[in-house]
Amino acid sequence: MKILLTTLNSKFIHANLALRYLRGMGAEEDILLREYTINDRLEVIAGDIFQLAADVIGFSCYIWNITETLELIDTLHQVSPETIIILGGPEVSYDPGEYLTRPGVDFVVFGEGEQTWRELLTVLRPEVPKRVISRERLSQINGLAYRADGKPVINQPRELIKDLGTIPSPYLRLDGLENKIAYVESTRGCPFNCQYCLSSTFQGVRYFPLERTKQELKQLIAAGVTQVKFVDRTFNCNKQHALAIWRFLAAWHPAANFHFEISADLLDEEIISFLRQVPPGLFQFEIGVQSTNSQTLDSIRRKTN
Repeated sequence: MKILLTTLNSKFIHANLALRYLRGMGAEEDILLREYTINDRLEVIAGDIFQLAADVIGFSCYIWNITETLELIDTLHQVSPETIIILGGPEVSYDPGEYLTRPGVDFVVFGEGEQTWRELLTVLRPEVPKRVISRERLSQINGLAYRADGKPVINQPRELIKDLGTIPSPYLRLDGLENKIAYVESTRGCPFNCQYCLSSTFQGVRYFPLERTKQELKQLIAAGVTQVKFVDRTFNCNKQHALAIWRFLAAWHPAANFHFEISADLLDEEIISFLRQVPPGLFQFEIGVQSTNSQTLDSIRRKTN
């Protein structure tokens, strides 16, 4: 079975982190990874994907690419109706049944998708037409939505992965990162509960093993990556965790730039004193001030000073 993981990034310099996790979860399979952008011509993308002759195609879907992705799927379904198409990502996770009304979409993986993806591959692995895939086995996969008798079936949500160290590193392979920004996460979740944010739908913060994060950073820099963006929702929500990574990078000070999303009111004198010693240009901070209006902060349930 030939599997393709793909997405439409917003820019060429971006590299999709989710696809690299999924590729690692199906390491025993023949999995290809291709990344395009929303600026590429859809007919060119469709032609390229068609020539790859994949049996299964997984699309990573976001707010910036969902329109173009669905148009692309319509085209692919016309020219290759037996190809199994799977959608995943935040843009399809909160109403998966809506996307199953499109004839080209066979499955939607909603929520945290690594384990769901792996289980789905075990069901799809026999090279049989999709019309005879075992519904009984599909019904047992949490976090999966599919069609049965022409109607959407949405299984139970999947519990969040408790031990993030069990997920294979997305950087077991480093191909496709040339001249691109590399994305890393040392945590999942957010301590805040802002009502306008998707992160508020997941409670608590979970941590990847610190030594694993350090090893990934070493691999990326060795591969020639010059900018690494941490996608942690609030990188400094745990002071000791943040300092451990910052101190590691400051002592190493590779020829790269590291980007972090932080909350400014969590900075204290110890951290500020440390940051004064960091080599210029090594760190880049993105600091979101949701509001300075206390009534607004109450309405969005964001506690901040």
